[in-house]
Amino acid sequence: MANDYSFIATNKLGTKELFENRKQYRDEALYLAEEDRFVSGVQDFFVGTQLSFYGRIDDEQRFVTLNSSKAAYFDTKSKNQDSSDASPRAADFVVDAYKEFFKEFETLVAEARCGVDPDEIKVKVVSAWSPLENIQEASYKVVGDHVGRTIFAAKSGESAVKRVNKVKTIESFLREMAPALHRIVKNAPITASSLLASKYCSLSTTGLAIVLDKSKFDDDTGKSAFMNKTVFGFYRQAAMKHGFVINRNAPWQIVANIDSEAMANYMEMRSTSREDLWNTHYSRAPYKDLVRLQNFALRVWNNFVTQQPVAVDRELLCSGKKTKPVITRRVRYTRKELEDKLDNAWWIGYYCNIKAAEAGPIVELSETSLHRIIKNAAAIEKNIDMPSAIDYINDQFKVNVFDERLSPQKFLPNAESLEKGQVSPYQANVTIETTDY
Repeated sequence: MANDYSFIATNKLGTKELFENRKQYRDEALYLAEEDRFVSGVQDFFVGTQLSFYGRIDDEQRFVTLNSSKAAYFDTKSKNQDSSDASPRAADFVVDAYKEFFKEFETLVAEARCGVDPDEIKVKVVSAWSPLENIQEASYKVVGDHVGRTIFAAKSGESAVKRVNKVKTIESFLREMAPALHRIVKNAPITASSLLASKYCSLSTTGLAIVLDKSKFDDDTGKSAFMNKTVFGFYRQAAMKHGFVINRNAPWQIVANIDSEAMANYMEMRSTSREDLWNTHYSRAPYKDLVRLQNFALRVWNNFVTQQPVAVDRELLCSGKKTKPVITRRVRYTRKELEDKLDNAWWIGYYCNIKAAEAGPIVELSETSLHRIIKNAAAIEKNIDMPSAIDYINDQFKVNVFDERLSPQKFLPNAESLEKGQVSPYQANVTIETTDY
């Protein structure tokens, strides 16, 4: 029996109407009220901390990202797999499962003889894996543009030209860049864990999700139309059989259920399992943070040197009445030269300050606390290795990601209403001022 939904929420609605219609979707879509559960094969990824970060954190709640070597193309015949218009990719076992899901769906529709073509639900891969490195590069570009516009802005009593001429080395440049960098990363994070926890990343970042329709994620009318299709039940049945769940908030997106027996079979064929997945197919995302930060620093410094190859100061002559120009030629660096010039301890300090800026104002660290983190991290790097130091640093800011969140229970159907004056135990800095929308 086909569904009969009529949700209408879009972001174009007024605040009150949007609130009421989004609430209706939350309380009714693919939900069996009499049994107090979602329809089988459906998952709402907003209703739990683990689900909110599904595929982005491992079993130790550390952020991970799919290894490119473990991603496979849906269209293996694509000739331009290195270009932007290449066939979408996902984790290799997910691609394998999808191909069998597709066959299953077509078979179920044909055997039902319901006179409906499987194309009624367009089971065609529109998009899948969105690699973190692409998102991180885009964020670095935003940050770089902001820094370029503001780093040498005139300050009280000091012209922009004078500020430019004061910077002669890459160290002084990076110190000068730090305030502008710290301001912008609060809204445009650049470290892996902060990005993966932000609005800029989603299930699409995991390599476990597949989008099968071009509908807009904020359009509940489109979701209704999709769920009301005659063959939606076959679509859901085929997805479950091959280890997928349907994303309740985007029913045209199917997501690999890595805890299912069906998906375990596909993982086994790719020499992995639920227990080994985070080691065989994924890597700790923050481990590449310092390399990307160093590449960014090198790029912006060398661009600066290209535009401003020399610094000009004025020096008094012996007479004390006149000055002469003193010209300092700035030096471009290669990656190897940069590594030789600034050691790991220096970069650990710079990285920690960025992490603190991204976490603020939720995590407010004193200078003493931040200095302690930097000192401990440098010691860990010296005595153990850099990955251990990076793990330690990111663990210090976990509270920013996991503890200061609105309760996932608020997203459950028929969740209790917020009351005026209520203080969220998940967001201690938030007090409900009104319940009128």
